[in-house]
Amino acid sequence: MTVLSPFEGLGEREQAIFASADALARGALAEAEAMPGDSAGEQHLRAAAQAAGLFDLAQRPERETLLSLVVVRERLAATGARRRHAALGPSPGLLQQASPALQARFGQPVMAGLKRQAFAFTDDPRAPVMATPAPGGFRLSGRKSFVTGGQRADHFLVYAKSPEGPLMLVVEADAPGVNRDDFFETLDGGQHCALVLDEAFVPDAQSLGAPGQGQRQAFDQINRTRLTLAAEAVGLMAYAIDRAASHLQAQRPDGTRLADREGTQLRFAELWMAVFTARSTLYRVAQQFAGTGPGAPEALSALKVLASETAERVLSGALQLCGAQALRSDDPLTRCYREVRSWQFAEGASDVLRLSIAKARLEKGRGAL
Repeated sequence: MTVLSPFEGLGEREQAIFASADALARGALAEAEAMPGDSAGEQHLRAAAQAAGLFDLAQRPERETLLSLVVVRERLAATGARRRHAALGPSPGLLQQASPALQARFGQPVMAGLKRQAFAFTDDPRAPVMATPAPGGFRLSGRKSFVTGGQRADHFLVYAKSPEGPLMLVVEADAPGVNRDDFFETLDGGQHCALVLDEAFVPDAQSLGAPGQGQRQAFDQINRTRLTLAAEAVGLMAYAIDRAASHLQAQRPDGTRLADREGTQLRFAELWMAVFTARSTLYRVAQQFAGTGPGAPEALSALKVLASETAERVLSGALQLCGAQALRSDDPLTRCYREVRSWQFAEGASDVLRLSIAKARLEKGRGAL
């Protein structure tokens, strides 16, 4: 059974990228997954992705590469492989649009794998981060919560409010007044922390644009992440469907197949229809955001809610169809379930996004279908 075929509306360029990602998934990624230890497998996959011209997709600033990135992330996720993330190089995020000096100092080392960065957006409501103008820069005070990857970050991209409007700043982890605490791990194995800023000085040269631009910059990054996260979710759903189908079609010791039972067929059909709907929505929204138009933020919010919640339901249903053996903690299906469950909180909790969708239509007149 084919795990995924290219989405029908893709152009020639994305069709070719899908073919490259498909070959990588069947070849180097499968080989890397079977290698003992993480280092050798990831190096093998990274080299193959570079040879295929896929490794730097997440590092390109052009908007049109977003659709290509969706194609690759979805296809690799459809393997259920835990090492799939090594196929794409680290993204500099907002530093893609930064000044040449900031790109050279912070962005290029991130892309080369020499430094790590974390995006610090979510304020602790008790102490939101404020940027107070000071000679030559800003003084930052406040606390960011739920900073993914913050424990090992060399610098942070920090969203802060100032008297002249919100702005984004590059804050070095070892600067005076910068501290980390509340280290924790989430269900999917993600590592997070809080970022505490106590009169930390950030020079003007480390500002990503002028005050007032920060909110748009932050949401550009958040929207990009929501889109690629939805692609991963759809890919993992495709893996779950394929895994469930293989289990149901296998012959049992008594010569029967679970796939021949109507009750099982009905359950499987419900899962398949859910994935079909989510994948159709993914590519409609991805084509909007990768095109020349602005794309509708509420459409992306709807996609993120749909993809993350459907993924949990599909993975849970596939586990039920595959039976107790799939519940082993080291089984890929169980690992994928843990991964998707946390995505209902990442880049905006589902109910927060629902409220933003409602307000867009009811208060601002947006949200055309």
